[in-house]
Amino acid sequence: MGKTDCKYKIRLRNGKTVGPIDVDAIIKLIKKDAIDGTEKVCRIPEGKWNSFARIPELGKLLLPPGNSTMTMIAPESNPSFQKPETPQRAVKNAERKEKNESNPFGDVPTIVDIKREVNPDTEKTRLIQTTEAYREGIQKYIEDSTKIIKVNLDVPIQPEKGAQVPIASTLGLQVKKNILSQQVIYTLGIGLMMSFYFTAKEEEKKDLVREMSPKVHHFKRVQVNAPIITSKKKINIPLSTAYLNKGLQAFAKDGPLPYIAASKVFYKSVFYNPKNLVARSLLASTYIRLSEVIPRNNRLYSVVTKLLELSPKEKKLPKPVEYLVAKSEFLQMLERPTRALALINKASKTNPHPDILAEQAALYRLRGERNRALKFITDSLKMQGTRRKPRHMLLYAQLLDEKNKKSAALEVLKSFLKKNQFHGEGLYHYARILYKTEDFTRAIKTLIVLITEPHRSDKLTLAKSFILAARIYEAKKMWGQALKFVKAAKRILPGREETEELLLRIRSNDPKRQSLYKQLLAGREHEQSKEYLEAINLYTRAREAARESPLPPYYSGRLYEELGKPQQSIALYELTTKMEKKHPDSFFRLSKLYTRRFELDKAKHLMRTIKRGMKRSSRITHMLGRIALQSKDVPNARAYFLSALNAGSRVSQLYVDMGNLEANRKEQKLAEFYYSMALRYEAFNEDALLGIALSRFYKNTPSDAIRFLKSKLSARPNSPAVMTNLALIYLRSGSKELGKKYLQKAVSSNPNYARAYKLMGDLVKEEGERQSNFQEKRRSFKFALASYGAYSKLLPNEPDGYMAAAELYFYVRDLGAAAKNYHKVLSLAPNYPKARLQLAKIARNGEDTDGALKFIEEEIKRHPNSSAAHVELGKIRITTKEYALASKAFTAATRLDPKNTDAIIHLGYVHYLQNDYRSAIALFERALEINPLKADIHWKIGLAYEKEGKKKRAIASYQNFRGLITAPRKIDRVKKRIRILRRELSL
Repeated sequence: MGKTDCKYKIRLRNGKTVGPIDVDAIIKLIKKDAIDGTEKVCRIPEGKWNSFARIPELGKLLLPPGNSTMTMIAPESNPSFQKPETPQRAVKNAERKEKNESNPFGDVPTIVDIKREVNPDTEKTRLIQTTEAYREGIQKYIEDSTKIIKVNLDVPIQPEKGAQVPIASTLGLQVKKNILSQQVIYTLGIGLMMSFYFTAKEEEKKDLVREMSPKVHHFKRVQVNAPIITSKKKINIPLSTAYLNKGLQAFAKDGPLPYIAASKVFYKSVFYNPKNLVARSLLASTYIRLSEVIPRNNRLYSVVTKLLELSPKEKKLPKPVEYLVAKSEFLQMLERPTRALALINKASKTNPHPDILAEQAALYRLRGERNRALKFITDSLKMQGTRRKPRHMLLYAQLLDEKNKKSAALEVLKSFLKKNQFHGEGLYHYARILYKTEDFTRAIKTLIVLITEPHRSDKLTLAKSFILAARIYEAKKMWGQALKFVKAAKRILPGREETEELLLRIRSNDPKRQSLYKQLLAGREHEQSKEYLEAINLYTRAREAARESPLPPYYSGRLYEELGKPQQSIALYELTTKMEKKHPDSFFRLSKLYTRRFELDKAKHLMRTIKRGMKRSSRITHMLGRIALQSKDVPNARAYFLSALNAGSRVSQLYVDMGNLEANRKEQKLAEFYYSMALRYEAFNEDALLGIALSRFYKNTPSDAIRFLKSKLSARPNSPAVMTNLALIYLRSGSKELGKKYLQKAVSSNPNYARAYKLMGDLVKEEGERQSNFQEKRRSFKFALASYGAYSKLLPNEPDGYMAAAELYFYVRDLGAAAKNYHKVLSLAPNYPKARLQLAKIARNGEDTDGALKFIEEEIKRHPNSSAAHVELGKIRITTKEYALASKAFTAATRLDPKNTDAIIHLGYVHYLQNDYRSAIALFERALEINPLKADIHWKIGLAYEKEGKKKRAIASYQNFRGLITAPRKIDRVKKRIRILRRELSL
């Protein structure tokens, strides 16, 4: 039954209720002036009462004859009011079929999972409660005026929460001339204007003092997918085209909610015709623009890659504009703006489409060429005429602002917001420019709209809006409100230095704790100026003045950590965790230090403690993943990291960790994606920069990696991290002179940048291991040891430098120097793995069996899951001829790591020593299945066959051994064994 076939009950002005009646009866009542639009109506059988004019099919009846137009409520603001449109018949038939029959998407496991669109009027969205601008005055006037005049609500608008809606569009009053005289109309108009004026003035006074609470909207989950393409699926081109056109309406509005709606419709378009490249491109572009709403994981990367993948036929055809824009956006997401610009510049020569020109403008803006960007966006907007896209208008305003043309930018944004009243990013930029011009009242009013409607923007824009609100309240000396907003921003974007400093600055104005926070703020300023002694003194004084506050020891701990003094940091962080007032960042920093020093139980305990006050925190999940990774539990670490990603984490280190996992799996493309996401939240994260460079080095060419790092160096010329990474790439590519040059630059720009020496040591050591020339190998190892020494000199309390030097000394068989460094490692980090294992090997080599046993038993006690430690224990037991205990140790090692060939070989050797040759051969062959190129296995199999008297098989094994070795002594030895066996066979 359609809506026009409904019947209605109407509560008239005199209090009587008529009905149920149909539309024809209602028209008769309107003609008799029995209905004027202010009545309450109940649609049967729904049973809900609403105002007459709020029901679309009835409100239309109030229009004067000949007026067929009607201003519509935005679908986002009124769920029951739908804009009249003529949808294509194909879409109607498909949607009806979905309702009446089985859903064609139900059997597809990769459909976009959006049960229904998020609607702020019906969803349980956590909005703040606040008085709306001018609402009370307008509503009071409506109530009073309808008692004395006939009112026709031409526009039945209920202003959205927090919106400053012009009075003309709010009331839309049409006063009948046959009832009121012109003079009465003027009088009412003046009265309305005065009411509006005084109400606005009163609200203006209240705007900055109203109690606002920042809240975050949680969008419904969007399942990111590309449709499964099967040979049996029928292609329906008309239906695909119809869905494409329908999706474009939502896509053009720009914003999280429209994009979510568009993704659902574009998915259907691609489902019905996977060859529709325009639909695929728009779906990919939608997912990219939603990347602050959906999880930024491998699913997003693989789906967008698949959607933009071209068939051989598509590669030969001209590319549609939508594909070029989507490809450009994807390349920008992967930190490849140069390639994106080359693609768009080439396209603009043959097809200067407005979208292409706008994309050119965005790319030139990224390069800092704002004049060219402004030219391209101006040309694009001229070509678009009056139907300008929100994204392009916003880009134009941003460029004007960056060119210091604030007045022009404000005018553009005003025009933009008239057509896009609730555009989240537009509201934020408008407020930001107003803040720069010190128009704080208008800035906060604009932000009120955004903050009261948090579903209008993604969390990143919302966090920036919170920071801006905090700055405005700070400027107005409203410290309580400022503090509230900066804390909310910190929850969304943890670990940001600018947020931390703003928080301290605001708190320093609290009369009760002014002295404490001023000292902390001054300490941070000295710290940034590298005046560390002054900073420590200020933190110490602050601690003496406020013993119960965790902030002074926390900031002291941070400073000691940056100076490479982890022991002092740990002591201070531990102090903060025991205080009554908890500081969450202390728990995370302390857990990170414990994890680096392999005190994993302590790190887990801290996360369990903080979890009570931070339920469902992605930071906790991420930290648990790092703990699992440190204990070599890669599957669990990956699971924790993915869980944190799905929760929408914006911690850059999480994306670096995921990139490292993918790089270890040789998935360089996916690793590059994760490293790019890290740079999204921390533009100069040194690990992410190096990760991208290495991914491109291995995946593409060294020049690609170098070009990327040089672009970053041009943006930050004195960055030691970028210069060190450049040095690494040059050295890996064989350009030693350029590598040394950039390393010297990095060290001269910051002589205390210890990481440069550690990275260089690792790289040169790696090169030395690949060298065949003995002199070159020795030179590389000396350089590596010197680098490790420089690192340890700068960070004397960090065990990593000593461990790296110890491993290299052990490799070159300088066991005395190695042992000295291993002992230094254990003095700094008693739980450091492998150090005692290596000391046990050194002791066993020196025939100190008791010392070796003592070291290895302590290693197993601290690291019971170490397969290598159990192997070493078995070797020691063989030395003491305790074969049963040796067998037990090797069995434990294989249980912990079934692919540990060293454990399997030595277990076989135990059987060999006990004359159980058959069992020994079976174990050797099992090891051979795991690693057929390990020469020693073939040698041991030959020995076992020879003992069994199977000389031909022994010869075959010795020949295999001969083919895998290069050492002259071993070759002479095996040749001699083969000659002896052949002589014995010939007798």
